[in-house]
Amino acid sequence: ILAHLCQREEISSSKRREVAGRRHCVGTQCVSAPACHNKQHGPEPTTTEIQGETLRRVNFVAHPNCQQQLLTMWYENLSGLRQQSIAVKFLAVFGVSLGLPFLAIAYWIAPCSKLGRTLRSPFMKFVAHAVSFTIFLGLLVVNASDRFEGVKTLPNETFTDYPKQIFRVKTTQFSWTEMLIMKWVLGMIWSECKEIWEEGPREYVLHLWNLLDFGMLSIFVASFTARFMAFLKASEAQLYVDQHVQDDTLHNVSLPPEVAYFTYARDKWWPSDPQIISEGLYAIAVVLSFSRIAYILPANESFGPLQISLGRTVKDIFKFMVIFIMVFVAFMIGMFNLYSYYRDVEWKFARAKLWLSYFDEGRTLPAPFNLVPSPKSFYYLIMRIKMCLIKLCKSKAKSCENDLEMGMLNSKFRKTRYQAGMRNSESLTANNTYSKPTRYQKIMKRLIKRYVLKAQVDRENDEVNEGELKEIKQDISSLRYELLEEKSQATGELADLIQQLSEKFGKNLNKDHLRVNKGKDI
Repeated sequence: ILAHLCQREEISSSKRREVAGRRHCVGTQCVSAPACHNKQHGPEPTTTEIQGETLRRVNFVAHPNCQQQLLTMWYENLSGLRQQSIAVKFLAVFGVSLGLPFLAIAYWIAPCSKLGRTLRSPFMKFVAHAVSFTIFLGLLVVNASDRFEGVKTLPNETFTDYPKQIFRVKTTQFSWTEMLIMKWVLGMIWSECKEIWEEGPREYVLHLWNLLDFGMLSIFVASFTARFMAFLKASEAQLYVDQHVQDDTLHNVSLPPEVAYFTYARDKWWPSDPQIISEGLYAIAVVLSFSRIAYILPANESFGPLQISLGRTVKDIFKFMVIFIMVFVAFMIGMFNLYSYYRDVEWKFARAKLWLSYFDEGRTLPAPFNLVPSPKSFYYLIMRIKMCLIKLCKSKAKSCENDLEMGMLNSKFRKTRYQAGMRNSESLTANNTYSKPTRYQKIMKRLIKRYVLKAQVDRENDEVNEGELKEIKQDISSLRYELLEEKSQATGELADLIQQLSEKFGKNLNKDHLRVNKGKDI
């Protein structure tokens, strides 16, 4: 359950003690404790492990208490910015965009200062990486804009031109925008290498966005490599011309076929020409780069649910390629209506996955500022080398002691001593394990007790409800008998009244009959 909450809980638990957990959890310890087991009994879990094991519980992540905890961690060291309006946040993002180079220099110089801690917060890391990627997309647009300027037939033409210059030399040189794009690509490659080193190749491949990044960067590298190879071949042809051609122009000069090829127009190039391959790969990489914008869309409340519904729709669209557009629109509308009821939960879940990618330590500076190693990196490198040397010296000393002891003892006594030592070590390990309960064990015991108590209360309530139902049944049956008795009594009384009325009416009829007879006699 959200392992990163455990890491932040140890740092600032006093600030977030009032945040309640979900259902049975009272404090942030109960929200984050089940994930602390890996931290206390093994290496710290990575973001991929958390997303694979815990973020499948969409309802848990979308719970208000967990969202409150995530928001607190998201705006770490920026508590005042959380309550500000959208305009203030926009101004903060705009300021970071303008001062990103200066902020990167300040972080290189003093990574542990107050400004460095602020830049290490997840929100600032997200803003810095988003601004860096926006600049990268802007460079791609600027580099593509020269194709539509004037009457140029080929991109990236240079202003240095002389009669003996080969045509391909002018078209294969890298422009200033392409040089900057290469720096950004190198920075992103370095960032991906660090992510693979921290998470491992198996966890890295589990995320589709990582595969998209890998494909995009690989295509960029292949494109620039093919472009560089074309430039080298054109430079070799230009060197041949400079050394062997004495004329001022190349119009009436016979050149070898491998050199004359680089003077041809574009329509005569081979399909396997490195420059053509480079331009095709570059176009694919640009498309993938702009599709990378979808990675940050879950941060927005409006575009996040739309992206989720569209992503679920695309899987079904491939089954109906015949009526692609019709089915696309139909499924998009249908899925949006279907997921509109769960839009808030799904959006919070997707936003939590995006946030968790910025909660890990490291990778503070975006590309290309991460290419320059900071003093903190040298310090960590020296400390790691020191720890490796210490472990190596200890292992060598221990192996020497074992060799001396093993040489002095015979094989039987050595085996007996080894078994006794193993039993002692196992007993010591068991005693240490069971004698001192860890923080994880304490909190899990509390959770289990709380769950058992609640189960007992629910069971008692169920028993009370069953007793009440029995009483209600008995009351209904007794009421039924009472109503039947009252009905029988009312029926008897009604029969008596009818009999009395009939007797009374019978006497009156007899008197009237006698009177009539007397009148007749008279």
